[in-house]
Amino acid sequence: MPTHSPSRPAVPEAPRLAPPNFGVDFDRPTAMMRDASELAPPVTPSRMDSSRRSPSQRMGEVHVFRASTGTLELTYPLGGSQIVVGRNADAHICLDHETVSRNHAELICGPFGQWWIHDLGSTNGTYVNGSTVKDRMLNPGDEIRIGRYILYLRMPDARRPVPQTQGPPPPFENPTSVDEVAPAMPVGGAPAPAAPVKSAATAPAPAPYPTHEEKPPPSRSYDDDLTTIMRLPQGAPKQISADHLTKTMQLRRKLMGIEDPLKRLSAVCGFIVGEDFPAQTAMVLRMRDPRQPKLLCDPKQRPGAPEPAPLSRSLLEYVYQMREPVVASNVTEGETMVGNYHQAKPKRKLTLPRMVRSLAVVACPIWEAADHVDTLYVELPAQYGTEDWRTLMALIADAYRQAEQVWEMRENVRATAFVERELEMARTIQDGLVPNAEGIRKVDVAIGYEPSRWVGGDYIDAVDLPDGRVLLAVADVCGKGLQAALVSSSLHTLVRATLDSLGGLPKLARRTNRYLCSYLPTDSFVTMAILILDPRTGEVECVNAGHPPPIVAKPNGELRYLQSEENIAFGILDTEFELERSVLAPNEVLLLYTDGLFELMDLDGEPLGMDRFSQGVGDIVKAQPKAKTERYKTGLTAMLEGFRGAGLAADDTTFLFARRLPRRTAPPPPRRSQPPPPPPRPNPKDPTQKS
Repeated sequence: MPTHSPSRPAVPEAPRLAPPNFGVDFDRPTAMMRDASELAPPVTPSRMDSSRRSPSQRMGEVHVFRASTGTLELTYPLGGSQIVVGRNADAHICLDHETVSRNHAELICGPFGQWWIHDLGSTNGTYVNGSTVKDRMLNPGDEIRIGRYILYLRMPDARRPVPQTQGPPPPFENPTSVDEVAPAMPVGGAPAPAAPVKSAATAPAPAPYPTHEEKPPPSRSYDDDLTTIMRLPQGAPKQISADHLTKTMQLRRKLMGIEDPLKRLSAVCGFIVGEDFPAQTAMVLRMRDPRQPKLLCDPKQRPGAPEPAPLSRSLLEYVYQMREPVVASNVTEGETMVGNYHQAKPKRKLTLPRMVRSLAVVACPIWEAADHVDTLYVELPAQYGTEDWRTLMALIADAYRQAEQVWEMRENVRATAFVERELEMARTIQDGLVPNAEGIRKVDVAIGYEPSRWVGGDYIDAVDLPDGRVLLAVADVCGKGLQAALVSSSLHTLVRATLDSLGGLPKLARRTNRYLCSYLPTDSFVTMAILILDPRTGEVECVNAGHPPPIVAKPNGELRYLQSEENIAFGILDTEFELERSVLAPNEVLLLYTDGLFELMDLDGEPLGMDRFSQGVGDIVKAQPKAKTERYKTGLTAMLEGFRGAGLAADDTTFLFARRLPRRTAPPPPRRSQPPPPPPRPNPKDPTQKS
């Protein structure tokens, strides 16, 4: 159990921080808005393919910020099933500050993939969105307050649209070879000399996707290429108006009403090539590798616009690496005229194809995930290759992200409601399966049952049989959730329905196994131990189908185990089951249990183990050899809770103690007292008697 100093200072008040924007924020004014990738040295795009990404990039991350400054303190991968947060140096996320308890809280991944926060009895409490919690399911964007720190979970989004095709984008399946295209004509200059033309026989094979094939320098530097990120000098006239901004805000509201994610992407592309904007082509690409982008939706093209140019590899690599919007053009060298505006000397160069026409391209990340970047790729006339249009496209991408966040919140609410509803249904089913121990008249029985937060598939039963014997059963269904609870319910029904025509335990086991083989999924099974106890003789019949062995404890704490490993679990193979016979002495105690007891883990993630569990059971019985089974139940429950501490049980805790009741001989009937003799009748002839 965690220990805390009574003089621990209270958590200082701090203003509530907005959740960090883990998408693209092109201004990023504070450290709070930094992506975790900025904390590490830059990685070249060739090293960022999805197969080589770290588990944290594929599974999500925990971002820890200091509440008072908004500074990103550390990033921890969301992996495994449990993450302990605390001041303890052995905690997964160590927050070394006096406002944090040694073992403060833990993050637990439930069976549905949802992450939960569970407070471990901390001094200052755990807060989610300003409210103190004991345990709660988390949604993306939830603010977790622990001491002076604020945690956010960055979770991978599995609901993003998938590419419509695994091949190259449809409009660009057969790009023209580089040497067949004349260089672009600079604005106001003479045409450049034509490049030599190769024949079809000598032309290189088409690229795997439509891109301008160039040989980059060995260092893959972006400073040796031909064209530039455009920077608009101060004082230059603006090309966008307030109407453009108004239309962008209207787009966001429109996207909030479109449920299909692919249709939302298509609406964004159609909006950009509409009559209010000068764009010629718009598309959304998914990049797990910038050399192999995939289309997410059909490209949109303005009527009468020229055919789209091949994609710029260097432009896509830049966006993939830097995760920020960029604008580039193929007409600028040094100081040139773009449209009617004077363009400053470029600061950084990027490659664009030398096409027969001049053009500008804006590429903007529209959504970021752990293993890919979705990029908005827009072609514009060259005169629109300015910082203003880069910013406007970034605003359009931001409007899309805001709409996606709304849809994501809606989905999270639905998913949370579904999970809570399923857990409640499963708990109701399981609670109805627990028998009333007081109803068993011929054996002293005590049942311990504590369902886990996620609900498992434990089944426990005790039933008086018509012949005077008692059936005891315990089972554990592989898996968790509603499916496991339903299988447990079917086991309960099957066992109870066949009691009148039992025909022996092997027959019951065979019938149960056949039923489960027919209806269980191929990756599921059930372990079960079924016993019949005769309270008069102590004779025990046992069939154990892959379940942990029942334990018999003697008054001195010595243990022996009943049948184990002779039979396979139910639901795997149609087979016969062996029966074991034994005798339970009047002073012995029988224990049935599931693996959730000895697989219980402490706050350090160490399991209790079968040896320690068995020793604890023996000590409990030895300490009170003649106690009622209810006392043993209390002692075992206290032992398990003491080992687990404030941690959350990952599995159900289910067990049953049973002991034969002592045989009572009928006492002799009480002796009936003799009635007093009747008084003598008077004799009228006796003169001594008075009348």
